[in-house]
Amino acid sequence: MRAADSVEMSGLGVEGYQQIVIKYLVSGTTDPFDPLFTFFNASAGAGSGGNMTIDTPTLLFNNGVVGSGITFGGGRGGNLIIRANTFEMVGSGVNNGTAKESTGAGGSMTIDVNRLIMGDGSLLGTTSYSSGPSGNINVKAAESVELSNRGPRTVVSTGISTLSIGSTGPAGNINIDTKRLSLSGGSAFTLGTGVLIGRLLFSQEGGPAGNLTVKATESVEISGISPLLTSGVQNASGLTSGTLSSSRGGDIRIDTPSLTVRDGGIVSTSSLGRGDVGNITVNADRILVSGSGNNGLFVSTIDASVGKTFGTNPNATANAGSLNLTARDRLTVRNGATVTVQATGTGRAGNINIVADAIALDNKARIDGTTVSGTGANINLQAQNIQLRRGSRITTDAGNSDGGNININSGILLALPQENSDITANARTAAGGRVNVNVPNVFGFSATSREQVRSRLNLSDAQFAALQVSPTSLLESSDIAAISQSGGPALQGTVTFSSSGVNPAQGLVELPQNVVNPAALIAANPCIEGAENEFTVTGRGGVPPSPNDSLASAETPFPWIEIEEEGRRKKEEGRREEEGRREEGEKTTREVVAAIGWVVNEKGEVTLVAAEAAGQFPQRTRRPDSVCQPR
Repeated sequence: MRAADSVEMSGLGVEGYQQIVIKYLVSGTTDPFDPLFTFFNASAGAGSGGNMTIDTPTLLFNNGVVGSGITFGGGRGGNLIIRANTFEMVGSGVNNGTAKESTGAGGSMTIDVNRLIMGDGSLLGTTSYSSGPSGNINVKAAESVELSNRGPRTVVSTGISTLSIGSTGPAGNINIDTKRLSLSGGSAFTLGTGVLIGRLLFSQEGGPAGNLTVKATESVEISGISPLLTSGVQNASGLTSGTLSSSRGGDIRIDTPSLTVRDGGIVSTSSLGRGDVGNITVNADRILVSGSGNNGLFVSTIDASVGKTFGTNPNATANAGSLNLTARDRLTVRNGATVTVQATGTGRAGNINIVADAIALDNKARIDGTTVSGTGANINLQAQNIQLRRGSRITTDAGNSDGGNININSGILLALPQENSDITANARTAAGGRVNVNVPNVFGFSATSREQVRSRLNLSDAQFAALQVSPTSLLESSDIAAISQSGGPALQGTVTFSSSGVNPAQGLVELPQNVVNPAALIAANPCIEGAENEFTVTGRGGVPPSPNDSLASAETPFPWIEIEEEGRRKKEEGRREEEGRREEGEKTTREVVAAIGWVVNEKGEVTLVAAEAAGQFPQRTRRPDSVCQPR
């Protein structure tokens, strides 16, 4: 299909379109002759389906347009190819997929536009309901990709997705290449295995989830939550990959100068409990994770956790994923936001690896690798400076398993002492973990032991062991700890400071109370004060310029030369020599007589004399001695 100006399609209403979507997700099949379909591209036998191409400057799907390409047999489904300057979808959806009991692969989608705009519950998706894989979704938008929810209540939120449901076929990948990506109002990119609509779990079976790759040359912004959907739930805006089955979840990779996750937005890989969680990798200049939505019910997060799909699942056996975050400028987590790799069951918590120029946590922000019964997380931080403010935390605490490890490499590690910002690798019933602080400058933290914390809380051993929260969180101070609540000395973890670092447990050096008055060090002799002042550089006296520098041998001083003054001096000497030669020729031989006295005339001029006739120099009188004493 090609149009020189525009193509506009209008459906029979948003409600009808979404009913078709839900019917397919639940049953795995659809009626190709349903009148609600605006266009349909099917493959029913062994042959492959044809491709559908739309090429036009402006393309609009509005008011419930339903398009589909379904594989019912062994042939490969056809692809959907769209080329446009602007492609806008309002309350409409297109899905390429495989039907239940088919064996062929689903078709892919290729969107090549300047702007892609989707709103009001619109969907682009590929789905596998069989052993065949679903297709990939490739979006190249030169200017922007914008997803939002602003219209009437819908069954589902606006999104782009690849799913595997009910069988073993792998879900496809999603690849986004644009300048700016914006997700708001609960819109999301979703890669999943199994199917969940609202709070209803329709299938816990499916093949491996696909991977999501986002390349945005300017920015990625994920913000807000959806309005209340007709299913009775709200959704967070996000980039998400989840597994409800035993298959592994997909990975997420983001490359952009600026990533912002705020007001309840999420970047998340998750598992209901059986399939392992995918990893998240972010390469950016600046990463900001901030705030929450709906009065704190939706926390902004970058998260690769297991067992949190429906509250907390203590029976989860899968392993959490890992977070690999690179911020060439700054990572900021604030206002209750989190960066987490939690495991709520027996699975292993993932690792958090962060490399940044600066890491700033503020106002109850957390970098969290907690686990219940599985192996604790490892948190590795590398930055020029790391700051924790106002109750923020870095933690690998554990319940029934050993605490995880925290490794910090930085130039500065800073907190305010009375703001209760903690770094902990504690365990409730097992051994505490390890906190390794390779930082030359540590300010505001106190390294603390189990007995010190218990004593400050004024609790018995039994009361201390029974605490259901991290003990250091109950103290007002900012602490570094790796303790076991119920264990003895052998189970206590370790807090280690590098040899080049400053151990805050050593305390601070008190300055003297008596301040020296600099005026008392200055001589008050009026004769010295009245004399001409001088400043003489005599060298360092064996002291290096800085305490961090080694003592070097004295440098050979260079004479100061004033170029202009030197030129004038040489010219004056030449003139005098010339006059001297001229006077020499005119001189007559005279006897040289030694001076035996001197006189001062009324002009203050001094004259040397060989003899004095009486009364010749009446002004020659003895002057009184100076009142100044010699030094």
